[in-house]
Amino acid sequence: MHKDLAANGRVSVLGRLDYHRIGALSGPILLLALMVVFVSARPSEFLSIDNVRGIIRHSTALALIAAGLTVVLTVKEFDLSFPGVVSLSSLLAAGLITQGMPSFWVVVLVLALGMAVGLLNGYLVSSLGLASFVATLGTGAVLTAASLLYSGGPPKKLPTEAALRGLAQGDVAGVPAFIVLLVGALLLMWLLLVRSELGHLMRAVGENAVAARVAGVNLPVVKTSAFVLLGLYAAMAGVFIASDQGAGFVQAGAGFLFDAYAAAFLGAVSFSLGQFNLYGTIVGVIILGILFNGLYLINLDAWQVKVSSGLALVFGLMLARLGGRISGT
Repeated sequence: MHKDLAANGRVSVLGRLDYHRIGALSGPILLLALMVVFVSARPSEFLSIDNVRGIIRHSTALALIAAGLTVVLTVKEFDLSFPGVVSLSSLLAAGLITQGMPSFWVVVLVLALGMAVGLLNGYLVSSLGLASFVATLGTGAVLTAASLLYSGGPPKKLPTEAALRGLAQGDVAGVPAFIVLLVGALLLMWLLLVRSELGHLMRAVGENAVAARVAGVNLPVVKTSAFVLLGLYAAMAGVFIASDQGAGFVQAGAGFLFDAYAAAFLGAVSFSLGQFNLYGTIVGVIILGILFNGLYLINLDAWQVKVSSGLALVFGLMLARLGGRISGT
């Protein structure tokens, strides 16, 4: 009888481990499934060099935003203001260059603005104790109003000869400049989040804020740093959008709210089940990029693309929930 119980115990453990592994690999599984579907449907178009380059280019802004959002989610906070940062940054980048300011100083100013918004969010949440959902919702509303006030409504066009256009259309030693930007920004985020002391503190705060405080971690500084990083990367995305689209828009950031959270939550079920991580977020961005591109290739309407992206997120979370429930997490 004891042998039967032991055998049943081993089977139960193996079953939990198998399901846990399935949940943790849900992101790569979904990515592989999407590639098989779209390669089968449009092999010559989907696998072309131009299309692959287009997927990366169109996913650059989302990757920057989602990477920054991952840091905020790591410390167990939310941010709803980053779409406003993206929009205002794109408008300022185009508008200030049109007014004659050198591109370099425009970029510096816009990135500083994004960090300042993050600093404000961090102060409201960490020092004043406001709920991040409410505080950043308010900040985002102010940023949207500022965008409307600055632009008057219409887009701010970027001059054709502006050096900033090279960010999306130029190259560096034969490599597209947007790829250099993306790789450099993600590498910097990886160093900060995975290799630095600040990154270790952020994960400690996210896992157990009370224990981190008892251990001497300065919670306001750590959480504020997370918001500042998101502000920086959202502003970077706004600058890229101005370069890519040739203009800044009031609604430039609106579409990223769902997509960035979708990428981050898909990432939370990849590689490290239930934990937000940069590797998984990158996989989530790739999944959404391939999904959007493939669905447009087979001529689906915009609303059908959005529905499909929502279903992809639900599918990934279902796999993660399956793994978490059976493994007891």
